[in-house]
Amino acid sequence: LYQSSKAIKQEIPYEERMAILEELWGVVLADGVRDPHEDSLMRQMGDRLGLSPMDLALARQKAAGGGSAPRM
Repeated sequence: LYQSSKAIKQEIPYEERMAILEELWGVVLADGVRDPHEDSLMRQMGDRLGLSPMDLALARQKAAGGGSAPRM
C-alpha cells in the first residue's frame, strides 16, 4: 500500500488523486453505513496521497452526491 500510494503521490496530479479518493469514498459509502474503520482507512489513504483533511471531506461530500470538489 505504501509503495503504491507513494508512486501515485509523486506521479499523479492533484485533480486525479482527488478523483481516486472520490472513487474510494464511493465504495466506502455504497452500503449506506459509515464505519469508523473505513473512515480511518480513508484518512490514511488521503494522507498517503498527499491530500489534506479538507480534501478528504470534499471528496466524501462529492461521492455522497453533495456537490463537486473545487479545483485548485
